[in-house]
Amino acid sequence: DEEGNTQEGRAEIILGKQRSGPIGSVFLIFQAEYLRFEEPEIYREFP
Repeated sequence: DEEGNTQEGRAEIILGKQRSGPIGSVFLIFQAEYLRFEEPEIYREFP
C-alpha cells in the first residue's frame, strides 16, 4: 500500500448490489495452506 505495508494474503470482497441490505466492502485474510478465507480480527494480537 501507500505506507509500505504488504498486502499479500489480503482480499477485498466488494458488495456492489444486494437485494435488501447495505453495499460496501469486506476484508478477509487468505490462508493458502488451508485454501480458505478468514476474518482479519482472528489475527490480532491480544494484550
